[in-house]
Amino acid sequence: MDSKIPFAFQLSFIGFCLMISFTEIQKGDCAEVSNTENELAEDIFSTLQSLRSEVQSLKAQIGVEGERSISPEERRVSKKKRVAFYARVSPSITKIAAEDTIVFSLVETNSGEAYNPSTGEFKVPIAGTYVFHSNILSGHGKFIETCLKVNGKDRMLMYSGSKFFGSGSNMAVLELKAGDIVNIAKQGPWGTVPLYVHHLWSTFSGFLLY
Repeated sequence: MDSKIPFAFQLSFIGFCLMISFTEIQKGDCAEVSNTENELAEDIFSTLQSLRSEVQSLKAQIGVEGERSISPEERRVSKKKRVAFYARVSPSITKIAAEDTIVFSLVETNSGEAYNPSTGEFKVPIAGTYVFHSNILSGHGKFIETCLKVNGKDRMLMYSGSKFFGSGSNMAVLELKAGDIVNIAKQGPWGTVPLYVHHLWSTFSGFLLY
């Protein structure tokens, strides 16, 4: 049977053939069947034996494919690629200096444990393409400029502020190497002193795209 035909279809077809075969056998008393019917019965039994062999072969192939699809090595690789985090500022940051890292200490998601809520840094566990997003809410009547840094270099800028509460957000897609450090920081000295980052609405998230 063609190996390109899906296993489930092959098994369904074999089951259908088995049903027809047993129906033909049960149509009459085997002791009273004609020569033609005897020949038909022999053909059916021969077909059944062939089908049984096919079933055993397909079961073996399915077993091999199943083991291959969930091999321990593939499980380990898949687990390594589960990299994602989402954290929020809590409590509000009332004093921050130029170039200081903004620490998002309230962690909601941290698959892969690559984000450190104590330092506010994300350490890239495996090389790949990553997506990062951040939203910064300034204080009432204040403004602040922030940025996403990779190994200390600005890669994404945000401006937050208005006469009430103003938020700024941005997203970046970056090719990174294992060991790279990503963080959100105060960009330069610009902003309303004392520089302020409002809690909970200010977030930092990222994940491995591929």
